[in-house]
This record gives sequence, structure tokens and C-alpha cells, in this order.
Amino acid sequence: MGTTVYVVIPSLMVFCALILRPRVDRVANIALGIIYALTIIAGAIGEWNYYIVGSAIEAALLATIVYYAWTWPKETPPTSATGRGATPHHIQPTAL
Repeated sequence: MGTTVYVVIPSLMVFCALILRPRVDRVANIALGIIYALTIIAGAIGEWNYYIVGSAIEAALLATIVYYAWTWPKETPPTSATGRGATPHHIQPTAL
């Protein structure tokens, strides 16, 4: 059961990225990414070379997730069709 929970964590990270608010998802990706990468590195100690290579690739991908979660813009201003920021003055009423 513990192994299944451990393996499901990356899948949940992807799913949660779709359903969580950006701020919560950012914190979850950073925290879980770091913790998961550390457990992968610890588990690779003393293993065969193929396991070490796979673990290194997985740790690199997790580091990339953490990096993007850390540097992702906190908020993206809405833009209009012209590329300028949309303000209430630019919004035209629609005809009913």
C-alpha cells in the first residue's frame, strides 16, 4: 500500500495542477517536488547503474517542476485582442 501511495504522488501533482488554485498548487509543487526528489536520491544510493540513471532523470524533472513553480508569474493581467491590458473602459457592451 505504501509503495502505491508513493508512486501515485507524481500523478496527483499533475491532476492537482488542473484543479487547485495557482497559489496552492505552487506551494504543493515546490514542497512535494523537493521531498519526492530527496527520497528518490536517497533510494538510489547503492543501487545498480540503470536505477541511478532513471533516478537522476526523475530528480532532474522534479527539479524542473520546482523551478517553474517557483518562477511562474503570480498573476497574469488580462489582455485585450490588441495586446494591451484590458480595462473596464475597453469593454464594449454587447447587443442583446
